[in-house]
Amino acid sequence: AVGWQLRKNRLERQGSPAVQVHRGAFQAVLQHSDLVISMAGTAAEQAVGIAKPVLQLPGKGPQFTASFAEAQRRLLGPTVFCAPGDSGSRDNLSASAQLALQLLERIVHDRDFQHQCQNEALRRLGRSGGGLRMASAIGDLAHQQHHDSRSRTHLETLAGSAIDAECAGGLSRGRIFCDGCFSPKSRTVSSYGSLSKALAALIHPSDQLVNHGGCFKRNP
Repeated sequence: AVGWQLRKNRLERQGSPAVQVHRGAFQAVLQHSDLVISMAGTAAEQAVGIAKPVLQLPGKGPQFTASFAEAQRRLLGPTVFCAPGDSGSRDNLSASAQLALQLLERIVHDRDFQHQCQNEALRRLGRSGGGLRMASAIGDLAHQQHHDSRSRTHLETLAGSAIDAECAGGLSRGRIFCDGCFSPKSRTVSSYGSLSKALAALIHPSDQLVNHGGCFKRNP
């Protein structure tokens, strides 16, 4: 803005109060704020999540436009505010300043407004510890997939791809599913049709091997 200068982490302009600038301290600043003036997305969500009222200052783009701000209010609820007037206009800035003073007064003295902020925090973003719950859910899913993968690998050791042609229990893995593609060695079992059918019933069709004229391919 015209007339503002940044000196040692302070925005200063003659005749105006200085604005302290904090870098890399988002969490600390948010926790100690009574009101958040926002032109952001995720930062506003986090403010609502810890029961801080948010005052939007919509700009002219490319991201935080009036339409974006309106969508954000629908998403985050009634503790996100925006003053009337065109984005960046003098009327909007003046109305925003008045609204900021009103919100600061309400968040300090209005118990109903404080409770509303707390209720909307729970309703919109849930209780604290969401990151840990998400990590736990992902860990449980990974563990289950690992377990399923180990079970599947055990079956594939017996009836997997003939391309690898690794042996399990003296039987070539390919021979379990197909007759005639390989010549059985004297020490292997030649009657393996029943074993083939039993394993085929346990393995998903897309993982089963089929024989098209003497070579193994996976089912489509």
